[in-house]
Amino acid sequence: MIRFRITAVSLITVLLTAALSGCTYGIPAEPAGEDAASGTAASVNEVSESSRITTGGSPWIDSEIKANLTEDMELSVKDDFYLAANYDWLMSTDIPEGKPRYNAFSEVEDRIEDNIAKFMNDKAAAVQSHEAGLSQTFYHALLDWEARDKTGFEPAREKIAAIMDIKDTDELTSFLCDTGKSCFVPSGIDVYNGTYFADSTRYIVMIDDIHDSLLLMDPTEYKERSDMGEVYYQAAKELTENMLTRAGFSEEEADAVLEGAIEFETQLAEDVPTSVELNSPEHFHSITNLYDMDGLKKLYKAYPIEELLHAKGYGGAEQYQVTTPDYAAKLGSLYKDENLEQIKDYMLVNYCILSANKLDREAFEAFYRYNNALYGASGKMSETYYAINLTRRYLPDAITKAYVEYYHLEETKNKIKKLCEDIINVYEHMLGEEDWLSAEMKERAIEKLHCMEIHSLYPEKYTDYDSLEFTGDSAYGYFEQAEIFNSRHDASYTGQAVDRGEWNFMHDHANPLMANAAYSPEMNSIYIFAGIIADPIYREDMSDEECYGCLGQVIGHEISHAFDPIGSQYDKDGNLKNWWTAEDQQAFHERAEKLIKYYDTITIWDGLNASGELDQSEIVADMGAMKAILTLVKDKTDFDYETFFRSFAGLWRCVSSPEIEYISATQDPHPVLYLRINVVVQQFEEFYKTFGIKEGDRMYLAPGDRVAVW
Repeated sequence: MIRFRITAVSLITVLLTAALSGCTYGIPAEPAGEDAASGTAASVNEVSESSRITTGGSPWIDSEIKANLTEDMELSVKDDFYLAANYDWLMSTDIPEGKPRYNAFSEVEDRIEDNIAKFMNDKAAAVQSHEAGLSQTFYHALLDWEARDKTGFEPAREKIAAIMDIKDTDELTSFLCDTGKSCFVPSGIDVYNGTYFADSTRYIVMIDDIHDSLLLMDPTEYKERSDMGEVYYQAAKELTENMLTRAGFSEEEADAVLEGAIEFETQLAEDVPTSVELNSPEHFHSITNLYDMDGLKKLYKAYPIEELLHAKGYGGAEQYQVTTPDYAAKLGSLYKDENLEQIKDYMLVNYCILSANKLDREAFEAFYRYNNALYGASGKMSETYYAINLTRRYLPDAITKAYVEYYHLEETKNKIKKLCEDIINVYEHMLGEEDWLSAEMKERAIEKLHCMEIHSLYPEKYTDYDSLEFTGDSAYGYFEQAEIFNSRHDASYTGQAVDRGEWNFMHDHANPLMANAAYSPEMNSIYIFAGIIADPIYREDMSDEECYGCLGQVIGHEISHAFDPIGSQYDKDGNLKNWWTAEDQQAFHERAEKLIKYYDTITIWDGLNASGELDQSEIVADMGAMKAILTLVKDKTDFDYETFFRSFAGLWRCVSSPEIEYISATQDPHPVLYLRINVVVQQFEEFYKTFGIKEGDRMYLAPGDRVAVW
């Protein structure tokens, strides 16, 4: 099962968290909160000025940051292909208000959002299906500010008071086990059904740590706070003060609550894996820790794991997979009356963050000041965009099913599936030609390729929403009802067999109407989302060169994940199982290590280097996609390689804030975008021939130094 981690590229503004693995097998998503919309970053952004050191890149500047661009720059495809190919677009494009970056995927999102908005405002569509009615009801409730302001802050005031009234851990357990009372209040763990690594035909209940909800973003910040860590802290401080003072706290009391939350998280963070650790190929083997209920109770000590699992609907499982046992033990050791106030502080601060954008206008604005400060955005984003993102987040299958029926996407679905089949077919030839791979391993790899399933645009089966009816007239109430429905729906998979027709691998953090694509190693399947099928990534009238440079690269990237340092650990059936010969595995690791070492030499800006260890799987997938497409087109007559390579450069064109660039470089397993172009094309002779790249040019990499794994 793949769950998406907060990342930093396409204009997908749900919070894409990968609590399981930290591996985003897809086009990375922009971490603009779970539903980015509006707000202004004021005083908290001033703290980040010292982090805005964006010069000194080597061998290329970070041209995603406009402060590094000038009108009189010397441009050469031989020295900086990404910059030269995208310069006009970069200079003429500004980051829209409320967003931390803008790129080709943002442009696609804009077009898809226009389509969704048209559907949402077509009242006739609501009577066509229950799913359409749910989607429109939820969407319009979010935009009804008169009603939301009438409800006001009262739901949060009641929840905060309930937390403050907890007198001991017995009362704390009762509160956490009441799924209505504790909705949007963190419990210190994340529980969900995921595909079992050792048997991909069945689900297993996963119990995970809190990496994805840490106030300071990464465990390393709790040891030595960086300049960006201070930005995260100040943003949380401002939001906590805003919310808690409205609930009757003084500003000093609110600050003390934040300090208590940070102290509690500091203790937990000692046993939470870092972003680099989460994205390590070895990490997957460290998280397959199985326990029965008796084993769980011993591991979690005083923490009420049994009561909580039964309350959430997961109590009937025979086995549970604990991803971070040391964290579980630490949480259990802290669950005692003497730590109650810190635990409550942790709950209060995180509840404020999770609930602020679901309340009235004042809380909503406070959330987006917080959100903008974290990611370097400013101004206000469209409220239509906000409402669409939240509807996709909380009603993923409902809005997808209604959208697909409204726009009749069957023909396009078949076209995209055919394109996927064409690209998959070329991998057989590509794998067969690998001179470092043994004959035995080639045969196994091709067998895995033949078993790969294609899921085009939307699922074959959808979640059944018949039991969900929104009651009352409060947007906050609708949020709670949808959240509880989604939690119960996930719990219903406990002990069940996996149905490959569903797209449940995305859990509740993504849906097919986002501009994205994915590979699931547990399913050995690629997923091309309906939300990516728009200009500039795909048009019906695209030339072959444009199509292969854009959507073809996306598809090839997902296929390549089957053979990257993480995906390659899963066999043809999606089981975490070593299917490699010892010699081939060693050769693969040596090639991956060479890639890591080269990538580590690249400086993004002074004091910030690229991380080959963090990004290795995505780099391998990018390079594998390029090789596959070049293999596919090598016999095409009059193929225009310059158009192809320039189209590829446009796929990752981007203007970005320094804050989001920092997060991307330090926490996102996808490389920063200009490196996804320059480092990839460096590996292929076709690029050198097309643009006359010679030794001495900055785009030149000697044949013996090239690092493409495949």
